[in-house]
Amino acid sequence: MANVTLRKRLGIKESSYTLASRIISDAIDVGLIRLHSGTRRDACYVPFWA
Repeated sequence: MANVTLRKRLGIKESSYTLASRIISDAIDVGLIRLHSGTRRDACYVPFWA
């Protein structure tokens, strides 16, 4: 999953990309997802169990 994927799944406008970034950041903080590959700019994330 990437920022753009999350925006599409949740119907978030492209201009509101910061909302998707915040959701991802919060999910990382509570341990629901983790970084799979890439840098912060082009990161992909996976669920904690993957």
